[in-house]
Amino acid sequence: MSSQGRRHFLGNALGALGLPLVAEPALALASKLNPADPQAAALGYVEIASKVDTKRFASYKPGQNCANCALIRLQYGFYRPCQLFPKNLVSAKGWCSAWAKVP
Repeated sequence: MSSQGRRHFLGNALGALGLPLVAEPALALASKLNPADPQAAALGYVEIASKVDTKRFASYKPGQNCANCALIRLQYGFYRPCQLFPKNLVSAKGWCSAWAKVP
């Protein structure tokens, strides 16, 4: 590997490693989504998927949760950002009626 190629590789590697460090402060400012929030309540959001009201949300299937939803933006942490609730974090063990299978 040439000297220039090595620098390019190291620059990209360090940039990739630094990205989560830059994103973390933004996540620290986000608050946990309150299930009583009007939008969350309308979507049936619960922090523990097994507590879904299956009479109201018959689309729920065991095994579905925020951690395996296509709308989650990060794949680590107990509370994670969701595309539906940009100012809040949702529980990885939670669920709402907008749950979408990861393609």
